[in-house]
Amino acid sequence: MEFKKSYELLERAMRTIPFPWNQTFSKGVSQYVKGTSPVFAEYGKGPYLFDVDGNRYLDLVMGLMPVILGYVDVLSFERVLNLSFPNVHQHPIYSLPHPNEVELSELLCEIIPCAEMVRLGKNGSDATSAAVRLARAITGRDKILCCGYHGWHDWYVGITGRNKGVPEDVKKLTVPFEYNDFKGTELLIKTHKPACVIMEAINFAEPKEGYLQSIREWCDENGSLLIFDEMITGFRFALGGAQEYFKIIPDLACFGKSMANGWPISAVVGRKDLMKEFGNLHFSGTFFGETYSMQAAISTINYIKQHEVISHLWGTGEMLKNGLEKLLSKHKVPKEVVCLEGYPVWTRLRAPDSVVKSFISQELIRRGILWLETFNLSYSHKGKHINVVLEAFDEILGELMKDPEAIQHKIRGEMISARTVRDRFAKKE
Repeated sequence: MEFKKSYELLERAMRTIPFPWNQTFSKGVSQYVKGTSPVFAEYGKGPYLFDVDGNRYLDLVMGLMPVILGYVDVLSFERVLNLSFPNVHQHPIYSLPHPNEVELSELLCEIIPCAEMVRLGKNGSDATSAAVRLARAITGRDKILCCGYHGWHDWYVGITGRNKGVPEDVKKLTVPFEYNDFKGTELLIKTHKPACVIMEAINFAEPKEGYLQSIREWCDENGSLLIFDEMITGFRFALGGAQEYFKIIPDLACFGKSMANGWPISAVVGRKDLMKEFGNLHFSGTFFGETYSMQAAISTINYIKQHEVISHLWGTGEMLKNGLEKLLSKHKVPKEVVCLEGYPVWTRLRAPDSVVKSFISQELIRRGILWLETFNLSYSHKGKHINVVLEAFDEILGELMKDPEAIQHKIRGEMISARTVRDRFAKKE
């Protein structure tokens, strides 16, 4: 493959865009082997991504998860407009609210267990930060307990390794806790009596029996609100997210990513008595009521309901995960070298060593597969695509274990870090 146009664009970007020379950390050139990987995308179709040099990749990243149905041909811009906007003069923004606001809110309240009212935003950070502000307004408390990754705003980033620019007093108001740590979590909730506990109900580790239910009870006992960050789990684990899947109902929840197949939109949902307090605090934006993204969300959610998308994701995910488990066993790959974790609907193949991760990434790209540690499957990924991925991993893992010491010399570009962007944010350095 040639990447001439990608690297010409990168040179231009480096003159006008700060590191990572694009607008999203996890899409940066540093996430792949520099020199042997694409940098800029041109377009997508179904499960495939095409770079600016015309190379085609079976995409396992899917825009960092929002593209739940597939690129263009499954739910395209034209299809959304033609099916939903008979008025050819439809515009994304008006001087008054649009009926889409009502329709989407009603739809979310119908499918999400905790949802009785809805406020919309444009990205995940909008939603999580609004939910935290709401919890503080309702409880009159300042402290926040959190577990997982929750975006870029000060209240969360202050506890991470990228906390420059966050005031020290703000950093002190958020306390992280370890997932599945019963004693530690209970102690922190009882000690701090926070405004809220905001958490990813599930990431890659399976919750221990009774853990989520215990957090629900500890929050109730201490007057704290429970908020589920469902950016990852929403519309994937179940239509109503992890709360539907695990049958644990939070007070508030935050959704986004897969909600509109790539269109920028997010939502805070929750109990009516709590959500009404939004009328007494500031959470508002010119583009929060943008009509195209709302219609894309309505169309996407209805498509998911009508085509059994979620069962498809579980099925192809199971096929992929079982296949990878067999390959890791076949090639006798130690867990310290490559570790498979997570649920079938969102699986991660983690390589803690930079050399191993770089080698796998490079070799997948050489075979026309784009991968960023997790497998973000879409409805457009079928069994035949999973077979292609498994065949590639069979070859790569075989080569890796044949002579592990030699793979460093086979990396033809600048190695990537073994730590993901998510890890860098979630842990202090």
